[in-house]
Amino acid sequence: FRTPVTIRDPRAPALAVMCGLLGGFPGAVLFRTVREKEGLAYSISSAWDAHKGVLYVTAGIDPDKRPRVTARTMEIVHDLAAGRFPAEDLAVTKRFLANRLAGLRDSPGATAFRFFEYTLNGLPWSEEAERRALDVVRPEGVARSRVAEHRRWGWPVSGGAPGRREPPGCMAACARRIA
Repeated sequence: FRTPVTIRDPRAPALAVMCGLLGGFPGAVLFRTVREKEGLAYSISSAWDAHKGVLYVTAGIDPDKRPRVTARTMEIVHDLAAGRFPAEDLAVTKRFLANRLAGLRDSPGATAFRFFEYTLNGLPWSEEAERRALDVVRPEGVARSRVAEHRRWGWPVSGGAPGRREPPGCMAACARRIA
């Protein structure tokens, strides 16, 4: 998904929460629904590139299930963007993000990188400020992240371009080496 929200946007904390709700950890909606409940994926998760404004959803799937996984993912994204998720999911996601943030203290390199990310964008950073920004995100803030309006699909690694039997480019070479 392409979104106008980057690290410099005031909606960045809401998009971080949206990504967490969607698939940022094993208890997230995509994992619980698409993988565990419906059995459509081996794995599924989301990640947000805060510099480019891109939210990725990645899944290990049987190529035959791609249409259903795509449709189900879009249903979930639209539900989240409309604020249709349990309050408990929001609370759990915020705790997960706070724990991930606290985990930076265990890695000086990760802390330095986080500081560098913000400094590179002309922004101040502190763990406490980031935690406060996440704490104040409400369901309506998640909806204002506007992710559902900016969909673009890439090529699936396992299926390649439509009509092709193997992944494109270097992924094809890697797949052949593994097989």
